[in-house]
Amino acid sequence: THPIPGRQHPTAPVRPSSQHPPKWRAYKLVVDPALPSGKHREKHYRYDGHTSRGTIDVVDPRPMFKRMWEPKEKGDFPVPPFKIDEYYCGVPPPKHVSFRNLNDNINDSFLGKMCFEFGEISSLEILYHPDTKKHLGLAKVTFKSVKSSEACVEKLHDTSVMGNIITVKLDTQFVEIRKWFKSLCQSKPHQLPVPINHYKSESASKPLPPL
Repeated sequence: THPIPGRQHPTAPVRPSSQHPPKWRAYKLVVDPALPSGKHREKHYRYDGHTSRGTIDVVDPRPMFKRMWEPKEKGDFPVPPFKIDEYYCGVPPPKHVSFRNLNDNINDSFLGKMCFEFGEISSLEILYHPDTKKHLGLAKVTFKSVKSSEACVEKLHDTSVMGNIITVKLDTQFVEIRKWFKSLCQSKPHQLPVPINHYKSESASKPLPPL
């Protein structure tokens, strides 16, 4: 694999933490010689998903007799959904779908029913103007599977919904819809020119000053 620009190569020797470049964001000490599990072993670091000594051997920390003879209990630990944010290492899966040019009458309930036909939804949001609270015709939908998001884009893109031809596209991390939202919020509303008769009527209604 090619080294990442500005970062240390995974196979290179690990430098002290004070000498690491500031671009490292997620790091962990995998093997600590100060702990009983890491006794007589060298320190092993992991930075942004890259390890300092190649692969890590995953072993069960429980003693052998406990694994063999103790009764097994049913696990009651709900696994939370994996969150993809700015600290995610790798290529994020395309589960985010952006909608544009939606009709003003489309709300969360209508959009949710329209998207639920393609699969389960993790989150849904219709964007409004922060000051005027006006419907901007934009929406963000996150599906639980890539198959559902791709099917939604394939079926709904360039189709008519409530009289509007909507734009539906895969938008990883919602980069495009942020640009659309910013441009719509920065655009100034169009002001109609005031007719000339308006100024004449105002000046005529004012009384003349005393002599």
